[in-house]
Amino acid sequence: MKIVEIGTGYTQIPAKIGAATEIVIENLLNGLNNNGIEHTLIDISYSNQVKNSDKFELSLTHYVNVPNWLNKIKDNGIIHIIRRIWYSIGVGLLLRKLYRNKLQTETYIHFHNQFNFFFAYLIAGRRLRKGKIRTIYTVHSPDWSNSKKIPKKLFFEKIAILKADVIISLTNIIKDRIKESVKINSCKIIVINNGVDLNKYHPIIQGDKQKQIINIGSVCKRKNQLETIVNIKEFLLKENYKFVFAGKIIDHKYFNEIVSYIHSQSLSEHVKYIGEVKPGSELNKLYNKSMLYISHSKQEALSLVVLECMAANTPVVLSENFETFVDFDSKIRNAVKIISNHNLINEINNLCNNVSYHKQYALKQMEVIQEFYTWDNIAKLMIKKLAQFKQTL
Repeated sequence: MKIVEIGTGYTQIPAKIGAATEIVIENLLNGLNNNGIEHTLIDISYSNQVKNSDKFELSLTHYVNVPNWLNKIKDNGIIHIIRRIWYSIGVGLLLRKLYRNKLQTETYIHFHNQFNFFFAYLIAGRRLRKGKIRTIYTVHSPDWSNSKKIPKKLFFEKIAILKADVIISLTNIIKDRIKESVKINSCKIIVINNGVDLNKYHPIIQGDKQKQIINIGSVCKRKNQLETIVNIKEFLLKENYKFVFAGKIIDHKYFNEIVSYIHSQSLSEHVKYIGEVKPGSELNKLYNKSMLYISHSKQEALSLVVLECMAANTPVVLSENFETFVDFDSKIRNAVKIISNHNLINEINNLCNNVSYHKQYALKQMEVIQEFYTWDNIAKLMIKKLAQFKQTL
């Protein structure tokens, strides 16, 4: 078996910014390598950019070059789409070149983005449908999680789901919604969770945690940072805590609403936005020095941040919103706190002010991650389920 991972064209792998899908691809490649599976990466590059292959030696990497001007111009909706399409066409041309001859090894081409799949399949579809080549498409979009109708922005993703040989869903809820919306054979959908790189996210031996609560994620209505601030305002003021949130601002109007609320409620000393935090050691330090992580997110696929916090000894508190779209298995569900707003302050008080209670939950979370959610285990599960899928053909 050989697996070819297709980078999305958003940023090079390994990612130097908070790019969740690129982080997943990087860690899957590491997991496949550790499980002895042959693997290749196809990734984006600009002609004036140093390629990351010297820092990422676990796999053979093919690069698709994209014009420099698409990297220099400040990213916006139009430029983002043009870059994605340009790269995706390049992926299609490369795949057509690489797989013109008959293969001896069962090869899975693994896509993670709807534009990549659509244009690559348009160009190289005949090559991708022959012999021992199979296509995989992972649904990372959270938009399937609470919608029975197909959003217009997922038009290409619907085509990817219909055409790919194997669909990977991060949760059973998203799997069920896809079956309802796209009407495909459920046998081709397999559920594989995300994992955690324990070399990057782990407890650090240091002093006491700071009096701060964190939230990591894109700043937008979907991530719902404002509701968190509203619901913990009383605690922040009474206990002199800070709420620190980080992530790329993708909805500036929403961010301005947050800023206005902070000023109107005299919370400037208690709520801080710190921009984007670099994945890895910098983010791990932030997790470790924080008392807990909290989220009222309205849409998720399966949050990497939740798993990373659990690995880093930081208790996770989630609102009941999560239950509507993330069907955590019993191992995760028993390790994190899923709380209604009515009981939120009491739970935060217990975790922040009761040392033994905090330690108990942090330890439970770490044990679950270490036993079940390393990327080696996730890659092993992927290999097993692909082998089972092959038997159904």
